[in-house]
Amino acid sequence: RGLSGYNTRWASNVLDRCLAPHESTVLATVWYGANDAADATLNPRQHVPLDEYRKHLTNIVRRVRQRCDHVVVFSPPPIHEASYRAIFIEPRQGIGAPLDRSLEASRRYADVAGEVAAATSCAFIDLWAKVQAAAPAAQGSSDQPWGRFFYDGLHLSEEGNKLVFRELLALVGERFPDLVV
Repeated sequence: RGLSGYNTRWASNVLDRCLAPHESTVLATVWYGANDAADATLNPRQHVPLDEYRKHLTNIVRRVRQRCDHVVVFSPPPIHEASYRAIFIEPRQGIGAPLDRSLEASRRYADVAGEVAAATSCAFIDLWAKVQAAAPAAQGSSDQPWGRFFYDGLHLSEEGNKLVFRELLALVGERFPDLVV
């Protein structure tokens, strides 16, 4: 069950209502951080400080692990700042409006997601790194061709969703071969 627009603070409060009613689920994914990483000043509604994000994400993962056989934690993906500015921010707030999300902030939250996955013995998919590695820039270029994985710099495009699916299938095959059909 997805919770569009949620951060870990909000998800912690409604998690039990979102979990499947049966005793155990075979595989669950936990994927938060893009909204938590929003700028504290420009988007205080969605922002969650890094230490609080760690606390909430750990709590969410532990609660999901109680009900699921296998849990995969995803990092937040990188923010493609040029696309985010042109397609998401400027049409709503005007030319030159500051970004409430950044590539650097998304990296910090991705790092914490990896730390939480390790601390809770869960599988981890580092989308922050994998998205950029899937379409790297030419040597010495400032281009970010991985922007094609987003339709607005924040939300995944069809190609981005296919990348996530491939990464999840590969991880399941590697870590949970009993689930492969």
